[in-house]
Amino acid sequence: MASGRYAGESSNPPETFEHQVFLSFRGSDTRIFVGHLFSALKKSGVRVFLDNDGLEHGRDIQLKLYNAIHHSEMSVVILSLGYADSRWCLDELAELMELHKSKAHSVLPVFFDVEPTVVRNQTGAYMDAFKKLEKRFGGAMDRVKKWRWALNQVASLRGLTLDAGRYIYLLNSLYIYIL
Repeated sequence: MASGRYAGESSNPPETFEHQVFLSFRGSDTRIFVGHLFSALKKSGVRVFLDNDGLEHGRDIQLKLYNAIHHSEMSVVILSLGYADSRWCLDELAELMELHKSKAHSVLPVFFDVEPTVVRNQTGAYMDAFKKLEKRFGGAMDRVKKWRWALNQVASLRGLTLDAGRYIYLLNSLYIYIL
């Protein structure tokens, strides 16, 4: 995913960003957490892009996502056990890490119920996902190598580690307290 694949942009970052934060996540794993994060950021006045926020169904979804990435000041990548199962997430991450590499974009990883070493080395659930991906995309090994590179790079960044079980417990406690 080289820079320049989005509509009408150069490799230089825009002077003003449409979004302050781009959220990258695998919905089926982290939907509740991302919903709370999105709400908290919005309430704080942060301009956040969420992939189901204003995207219409159709062929240009990837182009619209790349435009949103390139028009965001930074990204928060929520890496979950199922993140590597999604080629959409991996394509998105490769684009984010290319921008990060060119120093045009900041990336904050959140390791949601997965250890950074699992992501970095693609072991455990990530190894299983890549076995399937390599079988499916065997003819496009450059793409698979790019995904591996992007995961290694994002897992090498300083980020946050969040235990999903404790997060759910915290949410339940908060709901009980509010009621």
